[in-house]
Amino acid sequence: MDSLSWEQANRIIRSQISDDDTAENLSLRDESQEFLNSFYSSIRRNGEPLDGWRHFHPSREPESLYSVEYHRDSLRSSAAHYIEHLRGIHRREFDWLIVNVLMYAEISAYAAVLNPIGSMASSPEKRWLIALRWIWRALKWLIFVAILFAALAFNSSWLAGSAIALAVVVQGLKWRQRYRAAKTLQSMLTAYASVGSWTLSWAVVWELLSKSRNLGAYWDPEVYRLVELRMKSD
Repeated sequence: MDSLSWEQANRIIRSQISDDDTAENLSLRDESQEFLNSFYSSIRRNGEPLDGWRHFHPSREPESLYSVEYHRDSLRSSAAHYIEHLRGIHRREFDWLIVNVLMYAEISAYAAVLNPIGSMASSPEKRWLIALRWIWRALKWLIFVAILFAALAFNSSWLAGSAIALAVVVQGLKWRQRYRAAKTLQSMLTAYASVGSWTLSWAVVWELLSKSRNLGAYWDPEVYRLVELRMKSD
């Protein structure tokens, strides 16, 4: 399975906790329900909480990177509470849910940094910003061409050479930065693909998390804690 609805999660909790109305069971039910409500309400689309979560495939549905809103602090807090205080309901479904959501939230945030205009909802403002970006790019090239023509007109090989060298250096630095960022994002997506279903290898997940971190990726501490915990218990 690669999805978990709020209703499914509630049924799992009810099956995990005994029907005996002891103080311990009542407390665990309340805390578990609070965890579920808080976690799911921290994931929204168009301002409305989602009633379920599924694994995304950004290569086939790139809009998924920007269509969901995450209350990151609340998600991390709920995840930490689950790890530390809700051992009675620890299940592979909830482990998967937490890791999958936190990882995709981080990937979405990183993708938005790389492409801030692309992450905006469709609007006149977005179209205007896209137009401005293209105008600015065209203007930079026009300035560069104007400098070259001026250098040729004044027979200044030094000015022409300096302009070309500067353009090469600037474009080279930009290309290198974009290449590294794209490589980091790809490593994050590879790590995310390893949590595509409830049945997964936590050792493989850990290895891919480490590889992406070495390339500059950031993951929430709760992701590492939960993966490490499951590796020890498997």
